[in-house]
Amino acid sequence: GPVMALKRANCRGASAALTLILKNASDPHLVGAVNGLSTSIAAFARLIAPTVGGSAYAWSINNDLPFPLDFHFVFFLMGIICIALAFACEKYLDSSIDVRKKKS
Repeated sequence: GPVMALKRANCRGASAALTLILKNASDPHLVGAVNGLSTSIAAFARLIAPTVGGSAYAWSINNDLPFPLDFHFVFFLMGIICIALAFACEKYLDSSIDVRKKKS
């Protein structure tokens, strides 16, 4: 439905933004290696995320712990991870990646 279409559009936009950031942050002669490493890391994340997320969700719905460790746990955990990554990007990414590096 429309929620999945919005999710797919956001994922594609985030992927394109990450590619541009990596391209701008890398030396021109290393762009291929950086893109390959990025693709490998993304594939590994796609491999382990369902197992880790599924296990955490199964744990959270089968325990008798109170809020926020009940079934809300996984959603709070993902929110915390997203916020932490946003703050890390804001703090550690230099503004020089806004412009592509020139070949030297």
